Amino acid sequence: MAGQVDTARSVERNAFTINEFAHRNTLSRNSIYREISDKRLRRIKVGSRTLITKAAEADWIALCEQEAGR
Repeated sequence: MAGQVDTARSVERNAFTINEFAHRNTLSRNSIYREISDKRLRRIKVGSRTLITKAAEADWIALCEQEAGR
């Protein structure tokens, strides 16, 4: 369909599923759930979906960098 924009590709995502977040950060799903359980990574629930926001990702990366610099 000419002239239509593929919104799935043109809209910037602000939150990611556990699988997407794991893939973006080259970690396993278990590692992500462990980080959430240990209160190191914030998540939000939307219905039954668990999402990680970009802000939570940035905070988590900063925490990891801080700990690596100890």
